[in-house]
Amino acid sequence: MCWAKKVLSIRVSGKERRKKVRTLLLDLAHFRNMLIILITKYKELYGMYPLHQSILYGLVARTYTGKYREEFEKVLKNIEKDSKLKELLEKLKAQKEKVDNAHLVQYVIRQVIKDFINFFKSFQSYRENPDKFKGIPKPPKPKKLRHLMNFSAEGNANTFTQKEDSLVIKLRKGKYLKVKLPKNFHNRVSSVRLKLFGEDLYVDVVYEQEIKETEPKGVYNAGIDIGLDEMLSVVSENSELKSFIVSGKEIKAFNQWFNKEKAKLRSQMDCLKNEIKAESMKIQRSLRES
Repeated sequence: MCWAKKVLSIRVSGKERRKKVRTLLLDLAHFRNMLIILITKYKELYGMYPLHQSILYGLVARTYTGKYREEFEKVLKNIEKDSKLKELLEKLKAQKEKVDNAHLVQYVIRQVIKDFINFFKSFQSYRENPDKFKGIPKPPKPKKLRHLMNFSAEGNANTFTQKEDSLVIKLRKGKYLKVKLPKNFHNRVSSVRLKLFGEDLYVDVVYEQEIKETEPKGVYNAGIDIGLDEMLSVVSENSELKSFIVSGKEIKAFNQWFNKEKAKLRSQMDCLKNEIKAESMKIQRSLRES
């Protein structure tokens, strides 16, 4: 018996439902931004990135219960020595309380650590072979919330309850999101992912499904790899079938252009709204004075 993880995307509908999910994701994105700033400023002051999961969890928790007490106390003492770092940590704690979902906060912390580790690996590869890169890899940086186009947070089995035909997802204390599952959906859900993509919001349901084992046909093996710059790479043992690559750079470039254009138009709309609001207030003031 073989099991595989699959993802079912369900679009979130309804104004109030969308607002609840969007607000939560933006609060989590703000927490991510502040955490990255804290880690970066700590590196500037003390020459190292504080990326231990237990220590970062402990910094935003009310009390530290981990087993790395000595390392935690050292990092905390260094933070408290600098007024700006200390103030930033207090704001980070307040943001964590605002999010009010410990499981999703822990997910964001793990992802930030992963982003920094990926940066270290990329930078090492760049030092060994810079010709493979278009520029010097840069560490994770905060993202402007008003231009945020893609953000997600994944919760484990403690963040939802699976019923016969639906999932009830805990967003914050006393706030839940209920999503209907398709008919005849009898798979066990292992996690749920709240996802912001452009203007849309989705719940990605990660579930396990039994895969029937099949006997191979033919005498050759082939491999297919899906990526970004190389969208599809196909290699076969059959000498008569040439290996080929389908480029994904054009689609990736178009997507980046689209996101920039959308952000620019949104910025222009915000400016126009502010101008209209200012002009409206000016007219109202003139009417009152007359």
